[in-house]
Amino acid sequence: MTTKRAADGGIDGRLYFGLPDSKDLSSMAIEVKGGKNVGIKEARELRGVLDNDDAMMAGLIILDSFGPTKERNIRRFMVEAGDLDVMGVKYARMQLLTVAGILESKRFYTPGVAGRKLTQSNLI
Repeated sequence: MTTKRAADGGIDGRLYFGLPDSKDLSSMAIEVKGGKNVGIKEARELRGVLDNDDAMMAGLIILDSFGPTKERNIRRFMVEAGDLDVMGVKYARMQLLTVAGILESKRFYTPGVAGRKLTQSNLI
């Protein structure tokens, strides 16, 4: 196991979406964490990425579900990041998914690509 952070600050991937008045695609930074010690520290680090990166949103994927108290505290922290309002539809700027949720077809709630093609020139 390595403790070295990736050059991108630890971001494991991005989801891309379009905004109505922009020709460029915006993104949601995705961080994937496993292990039993995942907690508020990782949420705070992801919030730092959201505040200092060009991403409009941030998503955390975790292997195991949190206990009820830990999940409530982390979700409360994530709510503090606010919402992205796109034509009256609100998207939480920080979101949380478990691997089990993904296997049950749950997904991050983001705007669509608005008919734009994903090409090398418009990827962030």
